[in-house]
Amino acid sequence: AHSSVAIHFESWLDRMIESGNSSRQMRDDSLCNLPWNVQSQMIICGDPQSSLEPPWDVVKEAATDLDFVGLTNRYAESMCLIHYVNGGCDAVTSDCDCLRNDESYNDSNAARDNSVSLQVSAFNRHILRKMDLLTRVDAKYAKLASLMFKAKLKEVKEECGLRISCK
Repeated sequence: AHSSVAIHFESWLDRMIESGNSSRQMRDDSLCNLPWNVQSQMIICGDPQSSLEPPWDVVKEAATDLDFVGLTNRYAESMCLIHYVNGGCDAVTSDCDCLRNDESYNDSNAARDNSVSLQVSAFNRHILRKMDLLTRVDAKYAKLASLMFKAKLKEVKEECGLRISCK
């Protein structure tokens, strides 16, 4: 099943790369949503039609102005952080303390959906290079978001005396 998904995914990637390399008119006519650096486009409220690769300095400035950055792979901790951002230490509940000997901590707040999960290892290097073309700025943003997330975890630990993450 994974090889079939990979073949269809590569065809989709080829179409997106082709549309990005084509004239603006072709992009306007054929696609209303291009997946080029989608996260970065959302951070700057950009129009993916006007610039497929937004300037990193603009993305970085917009990202550092955010009050909160959550990470899907750290969903439980992200939910605790958003409570802190919105209401301070008093808004962070005791079940956010990872030091509690509560086995339900890791699983109780985990995001669940019915999507197909694929590992990067399911794709060959050729496909991965194509994916990198579409996400060059997003890759930089992901590193910055991770640093911002860790800084907010540290802030909660210092301000509230609470460890939201034991990782």
